[in-house]
Amino acid sequence: MLTAELKEYLGMMADLERDLYTQLKIEELIHKKMGEYYVLPVERTYEEYCKNHFYDTTLPMLPNGDAPIKPIEPQKDDFKGKDFRASIGLPLLTCVAGIIFPPCVIIIPLIARHKQKTEGENLYKKAFEEYTKQKIKYDEYAEKQKAYREKQEQNKRYHESWNREKENYKTRSAWSKIKSEPYTVMCQKVQMQRDNTQKSLQKLYSKCNIYYKYQNLAAVCSLYDSIATGICTRLEGPDGAYNKYDVEMRMDKMITQLDEVIENLHIIQNNQNKLYSEMRGISQKIDRLQLSMNEIARQLDCVIAGLGAIYEQGERRNTQLATIRSQTEKLLESSELSNYLAECNQRELHYMNRMNYLAGHYDNPYGNYAPV
Repeated sequence: MLTAELKEYLGMMADLERDLYTQLKIEELIHKKMGEYYVLPVERTYEEYCKNHFYDTTLPMLPNGDAPIKPIEPQKDDFKGKDFRASIGLPLLTCVAGIIFPPCVIIIPLIARHKQKTEGENLYKKAFEEYTKQKIKYDEYAEKQKAYREKQEQNKRYHESWNREKENYKTRSAWSKIKSEPYTVMCQKVQMQRDNTQKSLQKLYSKCNIYYKYQNLAAVCSLYDSIATGICTRLEGPDGAYNKYDVEMRMDKMITQLDEVIENLHIIQNNQNKLYSEMRGISQKIDRLQLSMNEIARQLDCVIAGLGAIYEQGERRNTQLATIRSQTEKLLESSELSNYLAECNQRELHYMNRMNYLAGHYDNPYGNYAPV
């Protein structure tokens, strides 16, 4: 292959690589915009919903057996000891002791009264201890019952929340579908053109037997610079463009990551001239296309607002989507995006025809040779 032809082929490859990168970036912008309308689906089951929201729906265990009866607190006045003064022996003992020792008439009744009081206090103490035990048991049961009911109410609220989110999801997902429909139409058109660009680019690579390692925008631009400046006259060999590219890569004289290239255009301006030119054009083109898509979306917002209520499903919703798709197609006809995709398509057709021409496929009735 002549050097002039190789230079022309590399120029065509660089242009198609530029178009392919631009189309991929446009797709990224469209998908990012569609992501703004994405609605996270609600869990299909209540158990999944609680698990993802870290809700513990486990009910507390209730104590076994019947519920205890609430105990009645004992009153101190209800507990009295045996009244020894009412017995027959006490008056007789008092009389006999009083004859022997007169003060016993007073002392013995006092002792009997004290004994009665002490016995009553002991009875009250035992009853209060029993009451305390029963009350603790009753309070524990009541506390567990209360916790059980509160957990039931909480689980009920969780379930209601899950049902509300399911209903909201139906409405929001329908709205999301309608809002993202224009971008779906744009994305389909860009993807269709990207597939065509990819196929055309592979045909050029196959025609020139470009090694797969160098089938990218940065490498192709470097190869083009080497051939166009006359530093190299071929690709292979120790003096070829492949070797020069590899040497400069090992010496870190090149930036090959395209995202880094965009951020450091001023650095590559002198030593990667072709790549600088292509990336600068890509950046400007993407900015213009983004403005064009935003303008289309803004006009379609008015259309969407005029469609009325959003229907979750059914024929009315399909009608709305068809209306939006039709309006999008109409707006795309005169848009910057549509013009750009048409330019890409025309450029690919021209390059494929040029490749066939350089290869000698002319369908000439006088012989398959290049015209003068």
